[in-house]
Amino acid sequence: MRLLTSLFSPPVDTWGGLTRAIAVAQAAQEAGHEVAFCASGYLEAGLIQRGYTVYPIPPATMFGLPARISYVLGHRSSNVSARIRSMLSVGNWWMAMVLSGMARADYLRRLVQAELEAVGDFRADVLLTDGDPGAYLLAVVTGLPLVSTYAHVVTLGIDSWSWRLMRRAAISTLAYYGQPFHAPDKLYFDPSILKIVPSIPELDGADPDRPDVCYVGHLLDGIEIEEPGDWQLESDHSYVFVYVGVGSIGLDKMEKVLSQVFPTNSGLKCLVCARGIKRPYRLNEVEFRSYFPVETVLTRCRWMLCHGRQNTVIQSLRRDVPLIIFPGSVFEQRFNARKVWETGAGVMGESGEFTPRWIEQAMEKRDECALHATRLGECIRSYGGARAAVDAIAGWRG
Repeated sequence: MRLLTSLFSPPVDTWGGLTRAIAVAQAAQEAGHEVAFCASGYLEAGLIQRGYTVYPIPPATMFGLPARISYVLGHRSSNVSARIRSMLSVGNWWMAMVLSGMARADYLRRLVQAELEAVGDFRADVLLTDGDPGAYLLAVVTGLPLVSTYAHVVTLGIDSWSWRLMRRAAISTLAYYGQPFHAPDKLYFDPSILKIVPSIPELDGADPDRPDVCYVGHLLDGIEIEEPGDWQLESDHSYVFVYVGVGSIGLDKMEKVLSQVFPTNSGLKCLVCARGIKRPYRLNEVEFRSYFPVETVLTRCRWMLCHGRQNTVIQSLRRDVPLIIFPGSVFEQRFNARKVWETGAGVMGESGEFTPRWIEQAMEKRDECALHATRLGECIRSYGGARAAVDAIAGWRG
């Protein structure tokens, strides 16, 4: 099998797709298959650094604006979304396409052309994507089998204004390549596309009995984005790991609240990971860094406090660690947080509830939540991960 993976490459940093893609690539290579990627920007650089064959695709910009303006908007967007009133779910997958400047016919034509050239040069016989719109159009143009990593939440928003913008761009692009019209949801969710779900039915919601749905539990094997530097795990301490990203809790608020929850000599250490931190620093028993080796920390972790992205939730539960989730207003994060809360494996808080008292009360539920987290962790591990995904892809290809 010659597997070409086309990564959704938005203009703002998001590493979830990269970690899943590398997990599948590693398993595919171990099984004797050939792999290559299509990507741009920081994702392209990260793959090249790891020694993969990468075909460059046109970089996207916010709303299709010039790169410099896009950069400024991208760095301000998280602050804006964090101010949206709590308890509101904002956005959908189609809106993410619009924000990323991908719902434009001129961009999609250039994207498909670049990926079409990659197919020819690599001699791909199956396509894999984590949501790149070009891959779905490419599958129609080439007739190659398509596999996508999938989350049921992306089916929201059909017939929204952003869906209609994507529809218009797709019509134009398909016509350019002499192909009939496919609605955006038909392109993404057609039964002819194998959907690899890096989760379990209880946390996702897609029908596991559908022949085009394959749950694999997780796609996270051995993925670390950076080196841990001079940081070392202290074996005589337990930890609370904090990773709160886009659209949730700001760093200044975390400093104020968490330093009260974890005073000096409290017996429990708190580690806060945020990419905006330039130098490590400490407030009482709270350590702030741009990076921690998450898999290592989770071996000594009592809680994961996070924003509710799929990788973070699955990574935590796979290690039997319960979650405290502040999802903010981002639609995907709220979906995942509610699923965790419904299973009993964690608690969900609104942004206005991020206070010392609320967090301390939530942490008192640790024993009860840990039981459910362990149950879900056993289920996640049982699905087989990246190896199961590769077997399913090879079988779908026939």
